[in-house]
Amino acid sequence: MLYRGVTSSEAAARRRDLIIPPDNAAGGRLGIDGHNVVLTVANYISGIPVFEADDGIIRDIGALHGRIHDRDVMERSLNLTADALLRLGATELYIVFDAPISHSRDHAAYLESKLNVCSGVRADVGIAPSGDRALKDADIDFIATSDSALIDSVGIPVLDLARFVLEEEFYPVFDTFVPAVN
Repeated sequence: MLYRGVTSSEAAARRRDLIIPPDNAAGGRLGIDGHNVVLTVANYISGIPVFEADDGIIRDIGALHGRIHDRDVMERSLNLTADALLRLGATELYIVFDAPISHSRDHAAYLESKLNVCSGVRADVGIAPSGDRALKDADIDFIATSDSALIDSVGIPVLDLARFVLEEEFYPVFDTFVPAVN
């Protein structure tokens, strides 16, 4: 939790300034760090703590690195994410799953099939050896991830998609991680 929840005051403020409300994604091109978002939702569903980091972004303490073994939990997480993406109103979705994570091809195909039944949204869902690299190189207006290094490197507006999914479905109250100050 400390590693994922605390950063320098400057970095936290810089990231907070990049966070946009979900309504701002309407009409834009949204790049999504697939496993980052889906696994945060899956961890929440599994009862693993999720919290608001000091930079304002929701993170989990799962540290499972793609190893959710409960197929039903992953399917539910993918479905909830797809439903939320369709409500956002983005015109283009570029979703990348990391190829080294087990079942990434299945996750991408499942999400793509869920999204492509809806007209009006162009969804490009795939896998890449490095999802971060693919998103850094993508022509997108916004990014959905909680990956601090990725957020810092792209420097574009950030949609906290995991928060949006969880708030729309479960109405949680997230604890804000506030480090003690001496």
